[in-house]
Amino acid sequence: MTDVFREVRERVSAQDAARHYGLTFDRRGWALCPFHNDKHPSMSFRNGRFRCWVCDVGGDSIDFTARLLGLDAMGAVERLSLEEDQQHRPG
Repeated sequence: MTDVFREVRERVSAQDAARHYGLTFDRRGWALCPFHNDKHPSMSFRNGRFRCWVCDVGGDSIDFTARLLGLDAMGAVERLSLEEDQQHRPG
């Protein structure tokens, strides 16, 4: 049985998910954290993961999507998989 969580993590980085959901990045690759009232970019991205240095939230693309959209982990995996399939569909 394949591990859908691992597959999604390998295909979609936290930065990819953040960009998809509308975050923009400064020249260092940092973004305003959507999980608190951020006025200066405090969210960094590295090795497919994210971390907010103010509210101390971090994780991978699944964690980011789940927290942002109020989903459980499986709901986030399904959402990311569906959106990735739609992006790669010819049309």
